[in-house]
Amino acid sequence: MAVKFAPQSAEVNYWWALPKGRSPQKQIGQFMNLNSSNANPINLSPMNLSRKITPFLVLCLLQAGDWLSTRAALASPGAVEFNPLVRAMGVGHAKLIFVIAAIPLVWYTKKPWHLWALCGFYAVVVASNALLSVIHA
Repeated sequence: MAVKFAPQSAEVNYWWALPKGRSPQKQIGQFMNLNSSNANPINLSPMNLSRKITPFLVLCLLQAGDWLSTRAALASPGAVEFNPLVRAMGVGHAKLIFVIAAIPLVWYTKKPWHLWALCGFYAVVVASNALLSVIHA
């Protein structure tokens, strides 16, 4: 049994959702809003670097807090590291690798809430480790 696909409309290019008949340069220019008078052709990213620095610094501080709180939590009797990568490499090496890997993550991200969601996740991890080390101290 053959599968039949519905034919595409002649007026709309579904890939760009723009009318057909325009050159690709005009379609991309209209898509990125380069034809307006206030457009900056150098910074095409929807999220510029100044908006990325704050979550990156918060993420680095949370990584330092995670390193300290993990060491404190592992010092309590009976505590075992849950992450197999950290367990195999050690806390210091794994955190260093994550900070190095976070640089391209921050550089290529398009939406700020992705970075803030990652910061929120690490804030929960740091709070959990700190609570574990305080309870079992």
